[in-house]
Amino acid sequence: MPTLLAHNGPDEVKAIVAGVETVATKVGIDPRVAFAVAMQQSNGMLRRQRRNFNRIGLFQVISPNAASCEGTKVNECSAKTITQMAEDGIYGHPGTTWGPRKPGLAFWINEQEDIALGLRAYNSGGISNANDLTIIPSGERGYVSDVANRLVGAKFGSRRRFTC
Repeated sequence: MPTLLAHNGPDEVKAIVAGVETVATKVGIDPRVAFAVAMQQSNGMLRRQRRNFNRIGLFQVISPNAASCEGTKVNECSAKTITQMAEDGIYGHPGTTWGPRKPGLAFWINEQEDIALGLRAYNSGGISNANDLTIIPSGERGYVSDVANRLVGAKFGSRRRFTC
């Protein structure tokens, strides 16, 4: 939890853990996978906003309608907003030009019937090559490996990293 507490208040950290666990469990996704994705996307920073593609919050959702803690001070983001961030990332989020709702992590994992393929699709919007998850039209080439490494406890920058 030290990484989470570096950027969020104690009550917010509790809300992150509870929100991700509750939402992931409701849709049948292992909460550890959902939490690893949130950490990969934002390093657990509730107020993280990247200007390219207007990615917002815990799951770095690309939507102007997504839940956001931007502008709040540490420990002032409500549990309701944090849970909505988890819903936006895991269920999917309010649509933009892509349609009424942009698919979330649960959609992609269920659609692909495989966690690794679901992670690849979540990050890049689809699968280019199911045999090589680094071949992608967009997104991060090492995304699946990075999330998997978070799940096995590998430390970034250490030799204990694996590739998928």
